[in-house]
Amino acid sequence: MYRIYTVYSQPTGAPEDVVFVREGCAWWAVLFGPFWFLYHRLWLLTGAYVVLLIVMGFTFTALALNQVVQSVIDLVITLAIAASANDLRRWHLERKEYVEVDLVGAPDLTTAEEVYFSRYAARNKSAETNTLEPGIPTVDSPHSPSPRRRVLSPFASESLGPS
Repeated sequence: MYRIYTVYSQPTGAPEDVVFVREGCAWWAVLFGPFWFLYHRLWLLTGAYVVLLIVMGFTFTALALNQVVQSVIDLVITLAIAASANDLRRWHLERKEYVEVDLVGAPDLTTAEEVYFSRYAARNKSAETNTLEPGIPTVDSPHSPSPRRRVLSPFASESLGPS
């Protein structure tokens, strides 16, 4: 199965500051709830999730809801949180001043990292051999005036973006 990963980096662009966030539902967040948020160091969101669980418990008790109704409401809320968990992770990274630098399509995270870092090395190599005037951005980045980005798609054999 082909997955899409959004690549985030600090504005410095250092390779050790790169974070990959998978697109789509975070199924581990369904199974492990607050532990998924803790694993990804989302402290504020972990607290909000725990408070939500406590409020739901008190509300269910106060309204004396049927156990089946409680389970259905809990399942719907859990699925909604899991569906937006990776978006919440992106929001958290953007709050920490990370910027989106690339989209990578790959069957797994390891392959996505290999693809991204091979592109990163190629960009840096082309920047070193550039003979243009100083001050003209040559490295593809979100900070250049017109960044060039490859669009990966299982339906396209080559890049669809400008080269």
